[in-house]
Amino acid sequence: QRRPVAGSQPPVGRTICQLIAALGTFFSPRVGKQAPPPDLVDRKLAQAQALRQQQQQQQQAAAYATGYAAPQPPQPGAYGHVAALAQQQPPYGGAYGVPGTQHFAAHGTPHAAGPYAAAPPQPPPTQAYVTAPDKQLEQEALLVHWLQQELQRVIALIGSNGDPSPAQARNLLSSYCHTVTVTIPFSPPDVKVAVITAFRASNWDVPQRRPVAGSQPPVGRTICQLIAALGTFFSPRVGKQAPPPDLVDRKLAQAQALRQQQQQQQQAAAYATGYAAPQPPQ
Repeated sequence: QRRPVAGSQPPVGRTICQLIAALGTFFSPRVGKQAPPPDLVDRKLAQAQALRQQQQQQQQAAAYATGYAAPQPPQPGAYGHVAALAQQQPPYGGAYGVPGTQHFAAHGTPHAAGPYAAAPPQPPPTQAYVTAPDKQLEQEALLVHWLQQELQRVIALIGSNGDPSPAQARNLLSSYCHTVTVTIPFSPPDVKVAVITAFRASNWDVPQRRPVAGSQPPVGRTICQLIAALGTFFSPRVGKQAPPPDLVDRKLAQAQALRQQQQQQQQAAAYATGYAAPQPPQ
């Protein structure tokens, strides 16, 4: 009838393997070949399932590497309750020189008074607000914890997926800029200078919240170096050990070696990607 037995259920994979083995057991001796051993199917399936579990564990361990999505913001964890940090503090605003939103026309009437009209009077400068030292230390400790986790995440990303695309690099830097400046708002001047300098080495302009004019998007290694540079500055300030100078290159080499190992395993198990129709005997 060339069709399933009436009223039957589709067989599971083990039954299909047993069908092939049964045909091999019948035909092999007829052509002078050794028949497959009786436990061949169960033994081979157990090996294949063990390999599958190993691959699943590796995929779960690298699940955060599925793409260059925006990283998670710092969480309070063991560093105290600062969950509503952005709401507790005034807007970050001019702390890092965010430009104003007014248009040039808002500063007078150039058509009526001429292009060289005097600028309107400016209000007297006010002293910049600076976070209290104990609160600043708490915020920096939270930032250091986040930097450590983010460096691990991005290194794994590069190891499994390669360098980010230009758009992904821009999104990461924009997200990092927002995360850092919101986590430590109204920092002392030396902290602001260190943050701006570190980001500028990665071609990101913190005051303007955009790439440095005329620059190229950074590669993955440069992004990792930005995170490490921030960790090098902030870690000693909160009593933590700064990352070693060779950390980025060493971890990237390990991640890339793991990626090559996984690719080799995938190639070795490529035949198991699906139940495609087998090739007929030649």
